[in-house]
Amino acid sequence: MNEELKIDTIDWSKITCGDDVSFFKPDYTIKFIFDNGTKVSGCLDFNEDKLKFEGDMEESAKIFMNYLLYVFNQRIEEIKSEAIKEYKEQFDPRED
Repeated sequence: MNEELKIDTIDWSKITCGDDVSFFKPDYTIKFIFDNGTKVSGCLDFNEDKLKFEGDMEESAKIFMNYLLYVFNQRIEEIKSEAIKEYKEQFDPRED
């Protein structure tokens, strides 16, 4: 995957109340990050009643699609490796 493209998924921020009570509140945002993590092209915010997007929609869509393609291809390689390993375990003639 191009090192310059990244999607920053849900980030949990710790909130404390009183002396002993602490809990985690999710931050439901997705940031589309590029340029080695130094620039954000857009942000989807799911924290309110309505979905909100701020930023460059076209550039964010490109980052998102490249990320999906990377994850999809990575998963295909994992499935292939698992299948080869399973095949070798079952049918390898060098078995003792």
